[in-house]
Parts: sequence; C-alpha cells; structure tokens
Amino acid sequence: MQNEGAEEVHEQYREKTRQAKRTVANAKDKAWKYCSESLQSKEGRAKMFKIAKQMRKVRKDILGSIYLRDEKGGEVIFFSLLNETSTN
Repeated sequence: MQNEGAEEVHEQYREKTRQAKRTVANAKDKAWKYCSESLQSKEGRAKMFKIAKQMRKVRKDILGSIYLRDEKGGEVIFFSLLNETSTN
C-alpha cells in the first residue's frame, strides 16, 4: 500500500516536471523569436554587439597580484591571480 502511494506521488512529480520543461521551452522560443526580430533594427544590432562585448569581458582571464599587509605594514602574503578555468 505504501508503495502505491509513492508511485502516485512519483507520477505527479514527473507530470509537473514535464509541464515545467514545456513552459521553459515555450519561454525560450518566445525569447529567441523576439531576439531575431530585434536584430532587424539598428538598435537591435547595437544591443547584440554590446552583449557580445560583455560576454568577451566575462571570459577574459583575470591577471594581477594582491599583497596583504600585517598590522605593522609589512607584506605578509602575496597572491597571484589567474583564472585558469577560462577559455578563449
């Protein structure tokens, strides 16, 4: 008996998951249609290039150094920063 209830709950879960996937797919489709229509205008193309520039900036490696100082002002720790997970 307990197993039957679990199966029913699992089936409800699966149905809700399917509904969520359909909703997300419809929203993505609507967004892509809007995006492709907006590329026909000058402002839309400018927005696309702005987004591409932001994406390139996010993927760029972080280079630099950090010095931490103790209470007396002496350098204690040196960190070299490099985002190794980034790919070009």
